Amino acid sequence: MSTQQITIELPEPVMRQLMRIAAATHQPIEALVAQSVLSNLPPSVDNTPPELQTDLLSMQGLSVEDLYAIAQAQSEPAQHNRHIELLQKKTKPISSIPKNSKNSPPSGNPPII
Repeated sequence: MSTQQITIELPEPVMRQLMRIAAATHQPIEALVAQSVLSNLPPSVDNTPPELQTDLLSMQGLSVEDLYAIAQAQSEPAQHNRHIELLQKKTKPISSIPKNSKNSPPSGNPPII
């Protein structure tokens, strides 16, 4: 992969933290900065349907509060509640699901996780 060089100014506490991590992990600071930038880039819209790309690109400049408001506005309360219910069920340990539950796997078959 080819690289390009840029110069950035970082606050001193960030630079000290990078230096500590670099020393502890035996990595160059440049590698840590590149990793941090890469992991914090917004998702690419290249793999989304073309009709959604313009909207998604415009959302990248919005604040977290604005994005949260959009996310809340896009789902009906019943749909939102069902989503929360399913998320909670997904995180519930299998042992806490009653044996007669519709979600129990048939006897003899391992649970699907």
